[in-house]
Formats: sequence, C-alpha cells, structure tokens
Amino acid sequence: MNKKQQTLLDVGDIDLLLQRLEELLDYINHSQAISNTMFDTIRRDCEYLIQDIRLKSSEQDIHPESMQKVTESSWTLPGNIGMDSRKLQQTYKLLTQYPAGTTADEIARSMKRHRTTVSTYLNQLVKEHLAVKHREGHEIYYRAILNIEGGTSE
Repeated sequence: MNKKQQTLLDVGDIDLLLQRLEELLDYINHSQAISNTMFDTIRRDCEYLIQDIRLKSSEQDIHPESMQKVTESSWTLPGNIGMDSRKLQQTYKLLTQYPAGTTADEIARSMKRHRTTVSTYLNQLVKEHLAVKHREGHEIYYRAILNIEGGTSE
C-alpha cells in the first residue's frame, strides 16, 4: 500500500471517529437533559416538602376556627426588617389573599408598583421566614407563611 492510499484510509478513519464522537456527544446531551429534568423534579419536590413542613410546624395545635383574619391593626411584621415596614406589611397582607401563592407580577399590579420593587419586598419576606417561594417553569410563586403567635395568619 502506497502513502496516498494510506492517507486516504487514515482520513476515512478520522471521519468515522468524528461521526462516532458526534453521536456520543448527542447521547451525552440527551442524557444530561433527562438528568436535569429529573434533578429539577426532585429539587421542586424537596422545596414543596420543606414548605409544607414549615407551614405545619407553624400551625401546630392551631385549629382553623381559631385563626383570625388579617387586618392592618391585627398584626405587625416581627423583627428589624430594614425596609419601609408599611410597604412590607402591605405586601404581606396582599400575599395572604392568595393561599395557593401568586407571582410578583400579580402583587405588583395590586400595589401599583414595579415588579422588581415588589420582588425585593417579597424576597425580604422570604428572608424573614414570612413567605416561601418556588419556581414553576419560568414563574416564581410566593406564598405567605402562617405565624399565629406573631399575630399573622393567612
């Protein structure tokens, strides 16, 4: 076999190797997508479980009939929030009107404020353990946490 024939065989082998590498890369990408989906599902399930545990621990020995309705005079936000607490109280009060949770967009429309401003308020409530958030697709949902002893409820 001469050098030209050997070169043609080597080029053919390289082409086959490249094709096989591309197939392997496609397989890796497909496997990674499946793994990411499974990871997201497991992470979301864990977030839901954590939220439920927090809610149940805050509702211990509390019966629905003993829960008071939220009014501006019946509760205040605990602790040193470091923001205008009146706006946080308004945000929390609106959030309690959505027991299943809602988005920052919905609260922003109700408050007639920009979504990013309301997101800041909602994230502060999450940081203070007065709300929880979870992602569904591209949307982030917030839900108020009950704290009867502190004077708040859903």
